[in-house]
Order: sequence, then structure tokens, then C-alpha cells
Amino acid sequence: MSIRSFVDDFRVMPRNVKVSIYVLPFWAIPFNFVNPYASLYMLNQGISPTKVGLISSLSFILKTIFALFAGYLINRFGRRRTVGVLDLVGWAFPMLLYFFAKEYWQFMLAAVINCITVINGIASPCFLVEDVDPRMRIKAFNFSAITISLCGLFVPITGLLIKKYELVPAIRYLYLFAFLCMGTAAIGKLLFYKETSIGQKMMAQRAPIGNPVKKLMVPIVYIFRNSRLIFLFSMNVLINFALNINNLYYFPFLTDSLGFSNSFISLFPFATTTVSMLIFFFVIPKIQNMEKSALSSVGMYALGALILILSYFTNGKLAIACVICWAMAGAILNPVLNTMIANTIMDEMRTEVFGVFNVFSMLCMFPAGYFGGWLYEGSPLYPIIFIFCVYLAGFLTFFLLGKKMYTEVQHKKSML
Repeated sequence: MSIRSFVDDFRVMPRNVKVSIYVLPFWAIPFNFVNPYASLYMLNQGISPTKVGLISSLSFILKTIFALFAGYLINRFGRRRTVGVLDLVGWAFPMLLYFFAKEYWQFMLAAVINCITVINGIASPCFLVEDVDPRMRIKAFNFSAITISLCGLFVPITGLLIKKYELVPAIRYLYLFAFLCMGTAAIGKLLFYKETSIGQKMMAQRAPIGNPVKKLMVPIVYIFRNSRLIFLFSMNVLINFALNINNLYYFPFLTDSLGFSNSFISLFPFATTTVSMLIFFFVIPKIQNMEKSALSSVGMYALGALILILSYFTNGKLAIACVICWAMAGAILNPVLNTMIANTIMDEMRTEVFGVFNVFSMLCMFPAGYFGGWLYEGSPLYPIIFIFCVYLAGFLTFFLLGKKMYTEVQHKKSML
């Protein structure tokens, strides 16, 4: 697919999609600078692996609580206002706290405040879905993924700074940079986003908060009546559980067990970006069967984890092949799975359904960080083995049930 075709597709995108892409680098670039090194940043200041995992686990508990009220808050105050304000409070401010943090409680406080961004995670995709033609949604998600990957090209700067100033001072000032950029992104969203038609409709209803447990029953019933949605949500939880452990202990495994330097591993996100960009430009636009694409990407996740295990026992340089596999898997699975889920949910039910899903997801996720830390203290290899088992289980589940779901969808389409 040519660059001109991408430009033409972007030109016809609704305003909110364009604004999402324009402000995304102000969040994605600093996030990519600091996120891969967040665990190392804490570990190098004397925080134990178990305590690092405990911060992650507590975050999932709090996100579960916030997710209970996410649908109400988004519908009550609107997508635009919710995303803008909570980006400022939940992303920019914690980055400033991480800049000053030296004690365990300070890291914990920053993580706790950051938990409110679970609400943003429900509201933000609305701007890529609502008022967007269903046939164009995968392109909207693809534009978002391309932008995030392009932002990954800046990651080697982190390695250069670490090499010159050492890890803790370099990451500390990158957190200050993140505070300034993410604050700018939040203000940009408040100024330039236009409330979606569904958002306006839900705001006009001004529904009282009522009993949150009772309100949850409506989307819960909706989900349980949709077997395809249950399947997609289950796969999402399974993959993200493994990714959470991977994000916390992948870089420590590369440095402590495989012998890569802190500065060299900054090239890994760069390689991920390069591979992802090829996928976004030449593979995603040609996808016809999303179910098969999702299956192959989950399989590549499992293959990458297997390669990482083999690199531990043979040659650490094999880990480079793992980077390629995981880059391909993530580049395909993220836009495909997001589009499949978006096309399965009614517009009026989107925020409530995602609110329920986030509650369930957080309940499943909160042990991941602590469990991963416990595994890592036993052996740095144990989390990788566990991740491989999860990805393999996901692949087999998708292979056995995904085909059935795809057949049912095709049958329904033929009946219309």
C-alpha cells in the first residue's frame, strides 16, 4: 500500500481521529522513554523485585474500583472532558512524582494516582470508533498503532542518556520531560476534541449514579448474551496477563540473565518499531480474515517466548529473534483485536461494557505483578516460562474456539 493511499485515508478520517493522532506523540514518546526502564529505575534505587510487583498488583486492585464508575463518569461528563482532565491528573502529575521519587511510598503514590487512567483507557478508544464508519475503524486503529510505533524510534535516546549519565539520573529527568509532554497532550485534547454524537446523547440523559452494582447488571447481561464478545474479552485478558508480567521483568531478564547492557537494550524497542511499521504498511491494510490474523499473532507471541527460553540455555543473541516475533505479533493483534471488539459492541453500550470488562480484567490482573516478582526471585527464567505457557494456551484456545466463532459470524452474515 502506497504512502499516498495512507494520506488519502487519513484526510477523510473524522476530526476526532485526526486529533487523536496529532496529540498521541506528546504521550507516546515520553512513555516509551521511561516505561521500559520503570522496573529497573525502582530496582536500582533499592526497591526489591517483590515490592515492584506489589505496586503493580495494588494498581490493578485500584483500577478495578475506578472501572466500576468509569461508564457513569464518561457518560456524565463526556468523553472529551473526561479524557482531558484525567490525562492531566492521571498521567502528567504521576510523572512529576516519579521524578522526585526515591522512597518506596513515593513510587507507590505515583502508581496509585496513575490508576485513574483506567477510565481514560475506556474513553479514548471512543474517539477512534464513534462517528467512524465500521469499515474504517481498523484503519483508525492502524493510524494510532503507526503513530505509537514511530514514537518508538526515539527510544534509543534513552540508551544514549543512560550511557552518558547512568540509569537513575537519566530516567529521572526523562520523567520530568514526560510530565511536560503529557500535560501538553491533556490540554490539547481539551481544546481540540469534539464530543462524539453518542457522548452528547449520553450526557443529555444526565442519569444519576444510582447503585453501581445494579447498573453493572445491564452490561453484564449484554456480555453474557454475546458468546463472541465473551471469547474476545477472554483472549484479551489472557494475553494482557502475560504482557503485564513481561513488561515488568523482560528488561531485567535481558540485562541480568542474558548479559545485555542497559544502553544496548534501548535498541530493542527501535527494532520493534521498525518491524511494526512494515506490518502496519504492508500487512494490516490487506487483512481480510481477522480471526486467522489474530490466531497467527498469538502463535508468534508463543514462538517468541520459546525463543527467549532457548536463548537462556544456548546463545543470548537469540533474544533478537524474540524481539522480531513479538513485534510482528503485537503489530497485528492490537488493531485486529480492538476492531473485532469494537464491531461487536453497540455504540450505546460501549462505555458500560468496557467498564464491566475493565472490572473483570483488573480482578484477573492484580496478582500478575506480585506473582511475576515471586517467580523472578525464584529464577529470572521462571516468568518467561510462565509467559510461554500462557501464550501457548491462548493459541490453542483461539485455534479451537476462534474457528467456531468465525463460522457463526459468517453464517449470520449469509442469513442477512
